[in-house]
Amino acid sequence: MTIVSPPSGRRALLVIPQGPMLVESCGNQWVASTPFALSSHHQTKMVPDPVHGAVVGGVDAEVLEGYLAATLNRVLVKPISLSSDVPLQLSSPLMVTHTWLDACRQLDQGLPPESTQWLENVLLATMSAGLAPFLEPSFAPLPSKGIPAYVELACRYFEQNLSGNIRIDDVASAVGISTRQLHSAFKDHIGLSPAQVLRDMRLARARQKLETLGPSMRITVAGAATDAGFSHLGRFSAYYTEKYQESPSATVQRLRGLTKTAITN
Repeated sequence: MTIVSPPSGRRALLVIPQGPMLVESCGNQWVASTPFALSSHHQTKMVPDPVHGAVVGGVDAEVLEGYLAATLNRVLVKPISLSSDVPLQLSSPLMVTHTWLDACRQLDQGLPPESTQWLENVLLATMSAGLAPFLEPSFAPLPSKGIPAYVELACRYFEQNLSGNIRIDDVASAVGISTRQLHSAFKDHIGLSPAQVLRDMRLARARQKLETLGPSMRITVAGAATDAGFSHLGRFSAYYTEKYQESPSATVQRLRGLTKTAITN
């Protein structure tokens, strides 16, 4: 069976093959075994596995744009357009496949109403991650151009050592400048202090840990906080709630689809 899909237009549509699928689009032909997106401007021909088929999911582009603007704090300068000279194959294919298939299983089992928003956010997050290489042209350029190399090195140091005890003095020494110079550079080029950047990176790590683990996985707020480098759970909870407008416990409750489960903070 051959399926001919018209251009997706103002929809972002993902296809997750459940078996080898012959695909032809934008002058490209390949056998897909991992997720890909349909082109916004060109038709796509697909020959799915006759036994296993494929999973197709999508969202209005306006919804995806709103989600990206809210979560990435970046400015969209033009509408999302999924068009490329190369196949629109998704990044992080295993994560996308696992998350979307798990979502299908949860929907089949009957998802509690209070978990619907959580599931939508998880699907949007994984879709955004998978489509990242093709979404970048829609954003204003990052202000990182022109940032001194030692600022980028400091951020990389943060990322590689998030779970450890990071002292700003040690970071400055590692990148070859004084603590005062590092603080001034962060303020001038990023608009935040090194400590604020580190905290935001740790919060993002903790939220990612809480939101991306499947409901069958055991995860606690304390575990996510420790993994992200927070040693004081009370301060972690306050920072998290201020940034994401919900407590870490509420995130875990949505993750598991339970409203009466006791979560240990």
